[in-house]
Amino acid sequence: MSTAPPAFAERRSWAWALLTFHCLINNINIETVWWGAKVTKLATTFIFLTLVYVYITICLRKICTIVDEDPGPVIFIPFVQFVPLLAAAKVSQWYLPVLFVPILNRVAFFIIMSKICAKLRRSGWLAVPALLPITNLFLLGHLAFSNPTSQV
Repeated sequence: MSTAPPAFAERRSWAWALLTFHCLINNINIETVWWGAKVTKLATTFIFLTLVYVYITICLRKICTIVDEDPGPVIFIPFVQFVPLLAAAKVSQWYLPVLFVPILNRVAFFIIMSKICAKLRRSGWLAVPALLPITNLFLLGHLAFSNPTSQV
């Protein structure tokens, strides 16, 4: 993978033209700007993924607490944080390795979320967003922060 600035074909955007013009006028090395952009992109991605991890952890902890299951400190360990959720859903611990198999993980997460919805006295259909990549984050937030006694 190349670490140099983009090739000529990739430099045809207005943003690249403005950046080059800015560097020429202010006597700035374009390589420095290019590396700065890469570091900024990497830092932004790291911060975003860290925030998503914290959000998921808070939601899982809150869901476990609502269904009277103590999550303990295990909830903060990546990949193992689903063990308290499995205990809260009253499913086998064998679901944990299934959560790492590409297609089966969606089905297993759907089953786990439908059992959590049943424990929260919600409709099982509320677990359908667990099948889709981004909507499962909204499902976790809804189950964690909405009124647990309301019917959907």
